[in-house]
Amino acid sequence: MKSWMMVAAIAMLPTAALGQWEPASEVLVLQARGEGPWVVRCQLQDKKGETVTREIVGRGRGWERLTFLDARGGSCSYQAAPDRPLEITKRGGLYGCPLATKTRRGCEQTIPAGGSGHFEVTRRDLSQ
Repeated sequence: MKSWMMVAAIAMLPTAALGQWEPASEVLVLQARGEGPWVVRCQLQDKKGETVTREIVGRGRGWERLTFLDARGGSCSYQAAPDRPLEITKRGGLYGCPLATKTRRGCEQTIPAGGSGHFEVTRRDLSQ
């Protein structure tokens, strides 16, 4: 009986941990969602100094995610669908907040229908 309870307790650990998972601060996480044809395209510098292009595009109504480990900086452009807004969020404690609204978990911005623009990805100065 005790062995069954132990197995059940161990089996539940990954489920609880998964629901509370937060990315390491070195991981840049950009998420976007909207309806229609939208795109967020980033050119990021990796730790070797090489430029890597990553892109997320609208595929439906759910969140789409771009992750990048240890980005040294870069820039991202976005284009909302002509008739629908686009929501963008940024997480990753090592990076500054390039979007309009700071939140407890990062920052976010809603782009109006047909809107476009860009933002810079910068690492925070941790020496302060």
